[in-house]
Formats: sequence, C-alpha cells, structure tokens
Amino acid sequence: MRATFGARTFMPRTLRPTFPLLTIFLTIGGCQIIGGLEELRLGDSSGGSGGLGGGSGGLGGESSSSSVVSSSAGGAGGAGGAGGAGGGPPTTVFWSKRFGDGSSQSVTDVAVDAMGNVFVVGYFAGTLDFGTGSPLTTAGDTDAFMAKLDTDGNPLWSLRFGGAGPDRIESIALTSAGDPIVGGSFGGAFSIDATNFTHAGGIDGFVIKFSAMDGSLVWNRRFGDAQNQRCASVAVVPNSQDVRCFGDFSGTVTFSGFTLTSSGLEDLFVTRFGSDGTFVDAVRSGDAQVQTARSMVVDQSGARYVTALFDGAIDWGPMPVTSAGAGDVFVGKIQSNATVPWTHRMGDTNTQKPNALALVGGSGIVLVGEFEGACDLAGNAITSKGKVDAFVARMSDSGAVSWIRSIGDANPMMAPDDQHATDVAATSDGVFVTGYAAGTVDFGSGQVAGPGDADVFVMRLAPNGQTVWSIRAGSDNPQYGRAIALSGTDAIVVAGEFRGTLDFGNGPLTSAGSNDVFIVKMTR
Repeated sequence: MRATFGARTFMPRTLRPTFPLLTIFLTIGGCQIIGGLEELRLGDSSGGSGGLGGGSGGLGGESSSSSVVSSSAGGAGGAGGAGGAGGGPPTTVFWSKRFGDGSSQSVTDVAVDAMGNVFVVGYFAGTLDFGTGSPLTTAGDTDAFMAKLDTDGNPLWSLRFGGAGPDRIESIALTSAGDPIVGGSFGGAFSIDATNFTHAGGIDGFVIKFSAMDGSLVWNRRFGDAQNQRCASVAVVPNSQDVRCFGDFSGTVTFSGFTLTSSGLEDLFVTRFGSDGTFVDAVRSGDAQVQTARSMVVDQSGARYVTALFDGAIDWGPMPVTSAGAGDVFVGKIQSNATVPWTHRMGDTNTQKPNALALVGGSGIVLVGEFEGACDLAGNAITSKGKVDAFVARMSDSGAVSWIRSIGDANPMMAPDDQHATDVAATSDGVFVTGYAAGTVDFGSGQVAGPGDADVFVMRLAPNGQTVWSIRAGSDNPQYGRAIALSGTDAIVVAGEFRGTLDFGNGPLTSAGSNDVFIVKMTR
C-alpha cells in the first residue's frame, strides 16, 4: 500500500491570530541543596565550570494551583564566591498552543531558526489540524508530521507523510538558512511530492531535507533491509552545513554502496552526508546485544558527541566499555576524522537511560536522562531516591565531568515516584531542561508537589549546576515535556503532549481526547 504526501497548507498572515503576554510570577527565595533530597557532585575543576560558591539564601516558597507550580532561586556563587540573594526575574509566557483530536499525537523534537520561527516534529494517529487550512490525516498506523509556526505561534505550514506502517520523525536540525533536516523511520512505502520511498521490510530509516519556505522536498536518503533501521538523531555542522545521522540497526544498512553489518541484535552507526545529501562515510559499533542510539550534537569542527543506551559492549574509543546491567549510559566524542578521544559509561545493575545532549558553545556538552540505583560518571557518583530519578551532567569537550546532579522524589520513603529529564538546551550562561515528574520533587529551590502522576517541568540551571528557576505544570491527567530549544537571546520553546488540562499561567489548554500536542514559548 502506498500513501501520498499530505497536503501542504498555509494561512494568510492577515488571518493569523495574536495572543497577549501573560506572566507567571515566581516566588523569590534562596537556592538550597537539602540533604537527602538532591545531589550535586562536582567534578575535576579542570573540566569546565567552577566549584560551588559560597552560602545561599534561605529556601524560597512556591505558589501553586491545580495546574501550575513555580519557584525561583537566587543565583549561585562562582568558585569561592558568595551565593545569590535570591530571585531572578519572573518567567513570562509569550504564548501556548495545543493541536490534536481524539486520537494520540506525540512530539519528538523542536527547533527554532534565527528569525524565531518554530518547527515541531513527531508522529500521530487520527487527524492533526495546525490551523493552516487543511487538517493532516494519517494513512495507516501512525504518520510523521512537521509544522512551522512563526515567532508569535501563528501557523505557517504543516505536512505529513507515511504509509500503512508506523512512521515517525525522531529528530530535526536546521541549516544556517533555516531549512529543516529530519531523521526517523518508516514501516511502509509512501511518496513525498513525486518521490517514492520504497520499503525493504521491517522498519527502514531516512534523512530528509525540506525547504523552510513551503515544506517542499529538497533531497532524501533512505536506508534499510528486511530488518530494522532508523535515524535517531540528526545534526548540521555549523561551518560546512554537512549533515550527520546517528542511528541504530539490525541486519545491514547501505549508503551509496557502502554497507555496514550488525554484530547482533542492534548496533550503532554514525554517517556523514554533504550539504547536498551526498554520502561521505559511516562507522558502526556494537556486539551481540542491544545498543540503541539516543542523541547527537556536532560542534564547529564537525566532531560528534553521541549518547546511547546499551547492553553488552561498545568498542568506540581507546578502550571498549561494557555495561553493568541490562541498560547503561554511553557517551563519547567522535572527531571529524573518525578517531574517538574519549568515552564514558554510567550505570549499575538497574536501568539507566540517556535522553538528550546539548552543545555549550565551544566548551563541552550537557547530558540529561534518567537512572535507578547508584551510578558513577567518570568518578562522580549519584544515587536515586527510590525509583527512577532524572539526572543532568555537564562535561568539557575533553570529557572531564564538571558536575552531575540528580532530580528526585523529596519523600523517598513515601511510595517514591518517577522523574524523567527528556531534553536539554544550553548556552554559556544557563542550562535549560524539560521532562516530566510525579510526586513531590525538589528541583533545587524547594519541595514542589504536583497534581498528577506525570506533570511537565521546565527548569533553568546556572553554569555550575544550581537551580535558577523551575516550573511544574499539569493536572490529574498525564502531561509530558518532550523537547526544548533556545529562541533568540531571551526565550525558550518547549513542546510535548498532554491529556486533560494544562496551564502554564496564560490560560488553560484542554485536550480533545487522548494525547494532544502542546507548544509554549517563555522567557528564560
């Protein structure tokens, strides 16, 4: 069965609504790490940001309703310096939007271009109407979607593609001109414009470049055999505009006549394409067990930082790393010439999962994920508070760990709940994390209870890992923060999915049934 590309639809600018600015007022208080509730581990001082500064102010309060809880902490001190007196500026919500119907829609990634335009991607069932003139409707199981909104949240265009099987966009990256490049997987034949995507069997992978102007196809690369292959993460090299794809596969994967063969159940690969989609090279790693690609970022030189969930062994780098249990964290750096200067493993006999990486200018990376038990990242240990906790780690470009911190249940003896850090964005002066959490959580600025079993959270950390502010929003239904991106010099965009009611402080969003898409833009 072959499905055609969904209608590409537009809305005239004169018909696009505008939305007023509304503000979430955050309470002012000092930042305090409470013993037993949160861990902040400082690494080698040569690895980047300075050590924890002087004493901080008292613990701040929090304001809450049935759907939004927010708190703020004072700025942390630098190495040997005094802690902040408490209270950064309040976070202002510029706009928030929802999209969806009675079926389920899921967000996987978000990106923002230099003009502030927002690109959101994912997969969906049923009908998804972004308000561009014609709703998107699936052709089969689930279809991939991408939508472009302007800086004020008004829809510009949207598209879908997919066939009879499951299809999804996993990742998006933008060229310097703002053209989106997406990576993902598909489970049946389909077409985009006049281009047919043949299906070899199982799940196949793709990398596709679209035009930012109207979403038209520029070039594409598909790969796969009768088994499963996918592109989990794409990135664009800033200087050359070349494209990188990080994925996983079983069986074989062939790029322009160059074939990689897996060693077992699922292996990792990284491939390079030119700016025009021309294949350059590819490398693989893995053993007879399962290695799953999670995230990749690329610096100015073309060096790739990758993270994966793995069981067994990964042999990239000067020494192979071997998992301690069924799922450990792998993170490493692959130079543009394919040499690997360093790798790290984090995990114990429980399951640990990396979820995302962010590049911090030219000074390293930030890694987020989730873990159970006791974990060690290059000599920096953290322990979960009972069940699954979130973690955030800062590393230099040479792999030195500056700090790692956990985000966990504030009452671990009272039926502890789960916390998940799903995505991260970073600048030289701040780290921005989103995810979802249950229970009473200390984000670093006081205990925050939420109304549901899975509430969206957004938080800002200082360069040394201390909390600047945090927001938790939700209801008695599940809400998930999935993706976060920087917007200009003063804002962030967060996207995910939710059920029921979700209010970031500028008025409630209400889902149409099952999980709907949400997008919110706020100051940082």
